[in-house]
Amino acid sequence: MSINILFDGNNFAIRILTSIPGYSNQFKSDHQANLFIHSFFVGFLSTVNKIKQKYPNIDNIVFVWDSRINNRKKLYPEYKANRKPKTLEEERDKTNHYTLLDKLKDSLKTLGDWANISLEGYEADDLVAYFVKESSIDNQFIVVSSDNDMYQLLGDRVVQYLPHRKEFYSLLDFKKEFGIIPEKYVYVKALMGDKGDNIKGVNQIGIKKAIKLIQQGRCWSHWLDIYGKEVDLEMNVELIRIPFKADKISLKIPQSSFDKKAFIGLFQEYNLNKLNLSDFKQLLINETKENNKLI
Repeated sequence: MSINILFDGNNFAIRILTSIPGYSNQFKSDHQANLFIHSFFVGFLSTVNKIKQKYPNIDNIVFVWDSRINNRKKLYPEYKANRKPKTLEEERDKTNHYTLLDKLKDSLKTLGDWANISLEGYEADDLVAYFVKESSIDNQFIVVSSDNDMYQLLGDRVVQYLPHRKEFYSLLDFKKEFGIIPEKYVYVKALMGDKGDNIKGVNQIGIKKAIKLIQQGRCWSHWLDIYGKEVDLEMNVELIRIPFKADKISLKIPQSSFDKKAFIGLFQEYNLNKLNLSDFKQLLINETKENNKLI
């Protein structure tokens, strides 16, 4: 039995970046960039150690990142268009986010593919879903992300770790909260829409009503007949379901490793002298691989 931790890189890094005291679009000096990268690694250590309290025998750790190019926009040009900066201040924030993220990702490349894997046109959740669905049955996964789109993946082989709540979220938790199976969650979101991604939902259908409709157990075509003229529900499902355009993805999940020379170089470049190299070695080299179950 192999247990893999899959980090939603952008989700994890942006949460850390915006939680740093004093962060603003002026967060550009070398010292401040070093602080971000230091905070990222501290968050990484803290999160994995928290996970290992429950699942001590982790076999693999992978960071998966969004591509700047998004294939969903070819299907729906307005996808995430609401995230465009509306003011000069917001434009500076977005530019600075990307600058710092690029610096972090370039640094992580030196550690190996496990620390920086992405695919042009795809979001991190697409690749996470692809790895989960294409893996052998003896692979189990802990997905680190606060993105509720990942709920679609929950099952006997997958749990989610919510970094903002510092707790695990399992199939049982999902069923208790929503009263449906995770595969039906895409239809809930298709009906209610997703304001964060600028996906239009049916008028006056929020999450509570959407859940009640799907709980009725009717086939999806029933709801298409009722609401499909108001909103393109089939397109919504295609935009929300992960992985998107799975037939175009061809990747193997990387295997994490500890490259001492690369870590030392990173520590020296960003003055990470408060971090302990042995902590990373301990996380990335599992010398006692034993069977371990998620559920």
